[in-house]
Amino acid sequence: MRHQRWLAFALALWIGVAVHPASADFTAGKAAFDEGDYTLAYKELLPAAEAGDARAQVLLGLLTRAGAGTARDEALAVRWFEKAAAQGSAEGEAALGVAYFTGRGVAQDYAQAHAWFTRAADHGDASAQANLGLMHLEGHGVAKDDATAVRWFEKAAHLDESRAQIQLGIFNAQGQAGLAKNLMQALFWFTVVARKGDDDLAQTAMNLGMGIIEEMTDDDVMEAQRLARAWRDQRN
Repeated sequence: MRHQRWLAFALALWIGVAVHPASADFTAGKAAFDEGDYTLAYKELLPAAEAGDARAQVLLGLLTRAGAGTARDEALAVRWFEKAAAQGSAEGEAALGVAYFTGRGVAQDYAQAHAWFTRAADHGDASAQANLGLMHLEGHGVAKDDATAVRWFEKAAHLDESRAQIQLGIFNAQGQAGLAKNLMQALFWFTVVARKGDDDLAQTAMNLGMGIIEEMTDDDVMEAQRLARAWRDQRN
């Protein structure tokens, strides 16, 4: 069973902002985006995107794809992602991978999705790395290859990508994808995600962790939780 099959295609993108100095338009637009005021976000981000700010272009693409703060237009969203990707934006590349994987705004094309995810992953985008793991795990446009899938999930997990961390936890809990069953390692990953806060993935991780604790010794449970706390503390 491909547990939580997926988890994987929430396909949420984390938008990095530490690439170049922020314009006033981008700063105001990003703040509105984070606060959920999508109409204001679109208004503020548009000038920055038109001026060539790749971060603003990605955010505008996300708003346009979702129809948040503006009319929904998936083809236009792809054009914004393409503008960002042309500037080497890993977030733009990852967003194009999503578009080609899902067929939103373009014809579905797993080969193109894989190419864009690979480019973004090589630029350090954890979401793209997790999505490559999924493609190799499920054989979407590539040969099924558990070892390659695990390598991508591990890269993403060490960049704190929750879906990849949960998937590694599942592999360890069930002894799948070439990994030996290791409940302590599984609980470690589930606890890492659960400690991030009160969201759907954290709750899923907590439930998965509770499901294996009864098979573990108290010492192993405490050690897994100690390691997870230490891992999380280093990143806070």
